[in-house]
Amino acid sequence: MKTNAIGGAARVVGVVAASLILSGAGAGVAFGQDTTGEPARGQPSEHSGGSQAVTPPTSDQEMIAKLKKELEQARAEIAALKARIAELEGTENGAGDGVVRSVLPIDPLSCPPSMLVELKRRHERVLGAFPVATPSQRERLMEEAEKWCRDVARELRGKRVWLARIENVGASTGAGREAFAATLTALDETTHRPLGEPVRIGLAARFAERIRAVERERRVGDAEIDPATRGAWAWEVTAIVSAAPVFDAERTEIGVFNSPAFVGRYVAFGIDLEVVGLTDIDLPPEKKVEEKPVKTPSLDPGR
Repeated sequence: MKTNAIGGAARVVGVVAASLILSGAGAGVAFGQDTTGEPARGQPSEHSGGSQAVTPPTSDQEMIAKLKKELEQARAEIAALKARIAELEGTENGAGDGVVRSVLPIDPLSCPPSMLVELKRRHERVLGAFPVATPSQRERLMEEAEKWCRDVARELRGKRVWLARIENVGASTGAGREAFAATLTALDETTHRPLGEPVRIGLAARFAERIRAVERERRVGDAEIDPATRGAWAWEVTAIVSAAPVFDAERTEIGVFNSPAFVGRYVAFGIDLEVVGLTDIDLPPEKKVEEKPVKTPSLDPGR
């Protein structure tokens, strides 16, 4: 699937190149610049006496506008393909830790990795074409990136219910309103597999106490309890989910550790979860595929 996605990106680039070549050739014809020495279509020849109807040439501005439109469309397609490649590399085969992850949902508010994919797509579409060759161009891109972060935070916001694991509850070290923090891993509602990497979230005191109480009740971490026999369980988390991309004037590339995740030039990943509800639920056992016995075909033609 990765090869198909990468091949798709290559095809889009090829289409752009072909479009530019064809458009350039069309421009030459429109302006009568035929290298064969023959007059362009719609242009009177030296021997025609000028009696032919002349087709008005396409103006430079119209041609440039057309090429810009085609380029913008191609960039949007490339951005979508890049996002799909990132999704496949980060989830379908795991992240190198041996954990099999589910394919990400399309809804950007459904889990942090889906939000990251959407932010990358939007950043590429809105800010990807900005030139950065000169200091003034980079300064303008910084201003636009900072504004883009504010706009996206307002646009990508909504209430969602997640299935998740919540672990490592402790006192918050941030400056937010939540007094506690925890590690949250979003789960696929069907397969119960992780949806991307864990993230740190803030928690109000009442939710932190609720988690600790349930962990004691379920004897989480008790060496005398076999996790395999205890049964799987998870949290149903109701939260207000918001995009929270972070403007960073120093962030121009992924970097060595890519933490926080790189969205695009001058922007790092961020997501806000305001937890408003928390319920522990038992998960049904994983269904096993029954293997049907294979029938050996009879070699007796009379049967």
